Formats: sequence, structure tokens, C-alpha cells
Amino acid sequence: MKKAFYFLIIALFLACVKAKHYDKPAPLYVLDGIVVSTIDTISPASIASISVIKDEKAIAKYGQKGKHGVIEITTKDE
Repeated sequence: MKKAFYFLIIALFLACVKAKHYDKPAPLYVLDGIVVSTIDTISPASIASISVIKDEKAIAKYGQKGKHGVIEITTKDE
């Protein structure tokens, strides 16, 4: 009984995580004019500005790649 209960809890947790993170389309990330797949390696201290573009403006500027929004990041000149 306990095994089945724990299995159910883990399955529900994994379903919630998947629904919250993996099923949502990600925005397009643009770092200093270059499209990047992730922003995990960017140091927050090196960021000069962040712009969020959404809806028709994102599609007009970046085409269908921007249909889920665009996050433009400009880094500081060092």
C-alpha cells in the first residue's frame, strides 16, 4: 500500500513539473543581437539592459521564431 501511494505522489509531482515547465513554449532569447538557446550562462552582473517584446511586435521583428515572445539582453561593454 505504501509503495503504491509513494508511486502515485511521485507520478503526480512529475506530471505537475512537466505541465508547468516543459509543455510551455519558450521565448526567443537574443543576446547582443545573436539568438541563443539559453541564458543560464550569462552573469547577471554583465547585463546592461533587458527588453521584453511580445505579440505582433516580436513576430514583425523576428518572424515566426518570435511568436512566443522575445527577450533581448544587452551586455555591458567591458
